[in-house]
Amino acid sequence: MFQPAPAHNVVAAVFNSHLQAEECVERLRLAGFDQAKLSLAARSASVDDDLAQKFWDVIRESLPGWAVITLPRIGTVVVAGPLGGWIMAAVRNQVLFGGFSALGASLYALGIPKGAVERCESAVEAGNFLVIAHGAAGELGTARELLAAWALKME
Repeated sequence: MFQPAPAHNVVAAVFNSHLQAEECVERLRLAGFDQAKLSLAARSASVDDDLAQKFWDVIRESLPGWAVITLPRIGTVVVAGPLGGWIMAAVRNQVLFGGFSALGASLYALGIPKGAVERCESAVEAGNFLVIAHGAAGELGTARELLAAWALKME
């Protein structure tokens, strides 16, 4: 059965570059945020140059769990962190919510509202980097503060 993290204890942010996403992940790590509760997703086309490859090497060492998946409309997506496992579970179980891709279905099941899920999918499709922090409500205070400038409105 497809069971992602507890719903509604999540914050998502979109970054235009891997440098911004890497800085965000590093700030969260330095603030003591549990890296096992952090995920990142981006189109593989966003990670083709040498600098981006170095970024993914750093992320690979920081975040447990990986998936590389080809999604309709979006293309090939690289996912780090627990979101990779949730996407694979959605694919295996053919879980779809409201016509979302497996990425969108996973985000929706995580507790991200439909409008924000659509913005997340569009951001990844456009070549941006999606960073998601999840956990108990008390754990997300630091993540919300650090991601505030880039956070998606969860309405």
